[in-house]
Amino acid sequence: KMLAVLMELGCVFHSFIIGISLGVSLTFQDIEPLLIALTFHQLLEGISLALVVQRSGFSKLKALAMVSTFVLTC
Repeated sequence: KMLAVLMELGCVFHSFIIGISLGVSLTFQDIEPLLIALTFHQLLEGISLALVVQRSGFSKLKALAMVSTFVLTC
């Protein structure tokens, strides 16, 4: 369970920093290549986080809350 919580915190912090970097970009030309790469990166990160949370043995409500937190920060 500790691994799942640490991964959750890392993913949420990582997504928050990515959001800030996208927010300070001035033009779509600056964002476009980064946005394409981040879409696939965040997709795979979300899948791995969901698998770790599922295998950790949390209740369904707690697991849903953890994954929802990640989704909201994305």
